[in-house]
Amino acid sequence: MIAAAPSGEARLLVRPPELDARCLSSQGRSVPLDYPVLFGDGDAEVEGPRPTLAIRRRRFVKAHDASLIRPVAPDAPIRAARTSADFAAILFCAGTTEATRLIESLSRQTGVSDFRVSIRLTNDAADADEISRAAEKAFPGRADVREAEGGFWAEVSAAARETGAPYLLVAKSGVVAPDPSTLAVLLSLAEAGGTASAACVAINEDAAKRVGAIEALSGGYFAAAARAPDETELTLVACDSLQAFPNAVYPVAANVLDFAVLSAEAVAEAPADDESEAAWGLRQTLAGRRNLCVSTIRVARYGEGLERPPSVRVAVSPKERAAVAANATVVREFAS
Repeated sequence: MIAAAPSGEARLLVRPPELDARCLSSQGRSVPLDYPVLFGDGDAEVEGPRPTLAIRRRRFVKAHDASLIRPVAPDAPIRAARTSADFAAILFCAGTTEATRLIESLSRQTGVSDFRVSIRLTNDAADADEISRAAEKAFPGRADVREAEGGFWAEVSAAARETGAPYLLVAKSGVVAPDPSTLAVLLSLAEAGGTASAACVAINEDAAKRVGAIEALSGGYFAAAARAPDETELTLVACDSLQAFPNAVYPVAANVLDFAVLSAEAVAEAPADDESEAAWGLRQTLAGRRNLCVSTIRVARYGEGLERPPSVRVAVSPKERAAVAANATVVREFAS
């Protein structure tokens, strides 16, 4: 249970699925676990509703603290990730400035092997020559720039086929990764078997309202708790994940794919080009794969009028709802 401080008013009821050793070991030893975990022997099922195991108080206000950008020390175990995983990057860029900023932040990533970068221009206003020069300077001999010929999934699937890499970093315009360990951490999570996607929390400075006020824009789609046992509609919500998981790795029903590492195996199933990120992620969850989100690293979104992703409603059977609850975090929001 997440309660507002100092009033103690209930805001969120959070129920993570049973976590395997991979998720638990990924939390890092330098920060306390964000949620209680039960250990014990025996296979007996607990009947009836699960009791609330812990109540945590959070201040539900926008913060100015720089720890929202880098919440964990750079030398913390989860932040010191290194991986030799083979991967490629596909960047969707609508403008020249957005492209050069993203290229620069990727060039500063550490703990990963050399990777190929494919830049897809989604707007005619982007200067392809200038972007090509920036990409070649940052990734000599390993970058290409071209106009996007299809939609998001068509381009991602094409990149997976062309590169043959087992993992793909997808990144969109208006995103930068200020933390140099971002890519290594996401890849280390994606490398574990059964992971469809790995992403992290995206934050934004709300300059239009208060200079320096930082808020979480996305931290994955959570499955909303059912209001009735026979409910046939599942709601995916992008609530304020930092209130529930300020420093954790947690499974979600679907990730927001502004900056994420995808398994090429999951992409190979040829998603329809009009399939939303939420629908694709939910399909992976129902197939038994996990979408992992991490809040110990964060990317930054910039631009005006940025909003948290809207809720998505999907028709599901009782069996599918149970499958989601077994693989993703379920939340219930209370009116403030």
